[in-house]
Amino acid sequence: FLSRSTTSRINSSYFYKNTALELGTIYSADCTFLIYNCKFEKNYANLGGGLVVDRTAKGNLIGGSFVDNSARVRGGGIALRGLASLDISETTIGPGNKVLDKRIAEGGGISINAFTFLTMTNAVVYNNTATVGGGIAATDQSVLKVTKSHISSNQASDGGGIGILASVEFAISKSKFTNNSAVYRGGGIYTDHTNCPINETHWWLCIALDNVHYVGNAAVSGGGFYWKFINSTTGALSTSVSSDLKCPGCTGSYNIPSM
Repeated sequence: FLSRSTTSRINSSYFYKNTALELGTIYSADCTFLIYNCKFEKNYANLGGGLVVDRTAKGNLIGGSFVDNSARVRGGGIALRGLASLDISETTIGPGNKVLDKRIAEGGGISINAFTFLTMTNAVVYNNTATVGGGIAATDQSVLKVTKSHISSNQASDGGGIGILASVEFAISKSKFTNNSAVYRGGGIYTDHTNCPINETHWWLCIALDNVHYVGNAAVSGGGFYWKFINSTTGALSTSVSSDLKCPGCTGSYNIPSM
């Protein structure tokens, strides 16, 4: 337990087959921490099998891996909630992280919700499983920013690689999705919005993509990328292509169906 008003550093450690009834092998709240080059393997909790970042905690995760961890409801490997923030770099999330309760399972590798903030750079997220967001799930008013990362071979019902729900701000750049799969929508990415509400009648564009490459992803709809569009002035819901969502430098090949 990394507790209130503390600063902690954990180096080159191995967390193996730990079980928590509720919150994570490591639970952090209202603190700052650095976890460097650690391995989390075959741990279990109700939420966040390997790591939970909660309340106003601010963390850095550098290097290391999360392998075969599981949670009952969210975040097989890692879960963020409250106002927490986490910066991940050079870390491998997978293989084998999963969420067990299929009715509410979000984020096989990582789950973020509420008002949390996750940045991920030069990371690998692969072969994780959930109902929404096999690799990563983001919900509520959280913020997810991904750069120079590889999302591969994750599975879900919606959002094999990444699932984006509610009013999440999502930006991804210079990253690659390969061989992810969804039973229904979004083999690579599924998002149920492109704009976030400013008020009852107006929205702003809160989904940003550039130089994203989709290869060999599969779903019933949107092998590479599936999205819905909320009009920025009228609020009309449509699944048609939105004129304001752009993806400069993006490519796709061998997705089923194509992007």
